[in-house]
Amino acid sequence: MTNIGHIALTTQIFSLAGLVKIKDSTKIFLAYLLSMSVIYFWANWLKPSLWIMYFDDNITWAIFLVLVIFRYRDEIGARLLIAALVGSQVLAGFSHAFDKLSLMVFGTVSTGMWEPHLFWHTPIFALMPCLVFTPLMCRFLKIPGRSLMFTALYVGYLLHIFADTITYDFPIYWAWPFSDFKWSIYQAFAPPTPSTAGLFGHPFINFGTSSYNAWGWIMYAAEPAIVIIMMIGCYSIYLIRHLINKNSPLP
Repeated sequence: MTNIGHIALTTQIFSLAGLVKIKDSTKIFLAYLLSMSVIYFWANWLKPSLWIMYFDDNITWAIFLVLVIFRYRDEIGARLLIAALVGSQVLAGFSHAFDKLSLMVFGTVSTGMWEPHLFWHTPIFALMPCLVFTPLMCRFLKIPGRSLMFTALYVGYLLHIFADTITYDFPIYWAWPFSDFKWSIYQAFAPPTPSTAGLFGHPFINFGTSSYNAWGWIMYAAEPAIVIIMMIGCYSIYLIRHLINKNSPLP
């Protein structure tokens, strides 16, 4: 899932939990739609090179910083969302850097379940960075409960892993290090060949010489589909809550 997709999904989950206002999740959703529209237009009409990846990353971090600046208030829900986004975008998101670091230091990158990016995307390994960053985030966001802060960081981290599992056919070792079984919910929606895949498995954006180019950029239609479905769920829940409160016989 793209970075901005992770932001949209995490915000929607916290909105469904009643921790974030619907107007805030709507703003992120509209930013996501705008980003996807621009990228889709460029991909199909202007035929850009892989620099579009960096454009997407910069747009994402701009939105991330805006969230931190403007939503860092007294509202506990907003601060917990920021903690979850740190877990998703920083602790889990920077896993790609360790592949590059391994290549620079050792001249090679391990493959399989011991590739840095892959074991970084596992629930068990996620415990370590979340535990390390919990005291720091408690001080930054002024949340005294370390267990609450750890939970927010860990939920955000797990949402990143889950989103990657459902949106493309990249191996996710949920049982690492006890099993090298590769989990991919994406495979439930499409055969392994993207050119003949159904809606969720069809490439939405594909840069590179092939769909499995290790240095290319592929985003499957599962990502915008799941973000849109989740947003419909958010509006549905808020509508139900509104109707219940409006028609409640209780004072």
